[in-house]
Amino acid sequence: MIFYVYFDNDTRDILSISNEKNSTTNTYIEKSREFIEDFIQGTKNFNDYKFDSNFDFVLKNTQSKDVVSNTFVEVVPSGKSDLVITHSKNWHFSFASEVKNINGNLMFAITQKNNPNLLIRTINFQSQLAYEGHSVDFKYDSEKDTSNISLWAIHPPYRTASLIEQ
Repeated sequence: MIFYVYFDNDTRDILSISNEKNSTTNTYIEKSREFIEDFIQGTKNFNDYKFDSNFDFVLKNTQSKDVVSNTFVEVVPSGKSDLVITHSKNWHFSFASEVKNINGNLMFAITQKNNPNLLIRTINFQSQLAYEGHSVDFKYDSEKDTSNISLWAIHPPYRTASLIEQ
């Protein structure tokens, strides 16, 4: 049986768990009974838990610093990655062929170089588009030169991303 775990998108605090889908909010994740059994039985209180970056339950007061830092991650050139972002005549996003079952929105922020507080723009799209490869045109001239900008993944549902400049 599938259960819907509703959570606050900003804090990732668990708000409720139900076997019925609430049509007024999109901020939920589906979990099978085995993952929420302790909450149903009352041995755990969902008010004491939140989601980490992998949407696993963690106690609020023992949440590691790594969980917090993984909610806003700079995308830099690196080796093998789950998501490859190519910067050429536009932004191009594509999952590696072995990546499966990533659902929801992918969100990115383009900021001034090394300054996540000076936002230039955001990019947001359904993850399913990245399986086939998804291109997004530059909106501003400042995006065309990666020496002046940084790219950040917001709440990434994948392990790693890499930026390739062409």
